[in-house]
Amino acid sequence: WLLMMINGAVDYLSGSASQIEGIEVVDGHTLRFHLEQSYQPFAANLSHVACSILKIRHADQENGSRKPVLVGSGAYLLRGVQQQSRNAMLLEAFDNYYKGRPFTGRITFEINPDRGERLAQFLRGNLSHLRLSGSQIRQFHSQSLAQRTAFGTFFAGFNLARPGPWRSMDFRKALNYGVDRQRLINDLLAGA
Repeated sequence: WLLMMINGAVDYLSGSASQIEGIEVVDGHTLRFHLEQSYQPFAANLSHVACSILKIRHADQENGSRKPVLVGSGAYLLRGVQQQSRNAMLLEAFDNYYKGRPFTGRITFEINPDRGERLAQFLRGNLSHLRLSGSQIRQFHSQSLAQRTAFGTFFAGFNLARPGPWRSMDFRKALNYGVDRQRLINDLLAGA
């Protein structure tokens, strides 16, 4: 739904076209979108994670296989790394960024699914930022923590190509009506 206003998007999604007519590749760094009609929030739609533009690159490995290479755009270059046997994502400053080199030279994102371990790393001073769960917010409520409002959208996406009840619009509407948003805020986000 985020890109349905692009010329040819409906035909592409229905399988009657092999590409989207309204997406024009101008050069190696520029895309031009042709819309069926004027649609003011289109740029906001493009900022949604589901509309990320990724260039698929692969690197040859020593064993002859090809491995996907992380690609990004903006002020930082993405580098996949292992640090002290922990999975992490390293962002390095991009010297040729059009607004100039960013102030911070490196940013490391720890990739650790264990909430307790992430919290322990934060308390030891190894992390400078941590998103807390609702129970962790309650645990540290009396302590002085710097809180920031984060822009984010949470959603459930359904693969409508697979069989199941989610293919029914009425089922999806019922799920929407059944979500107790206030309880989610209170229980998962500790009222934040």
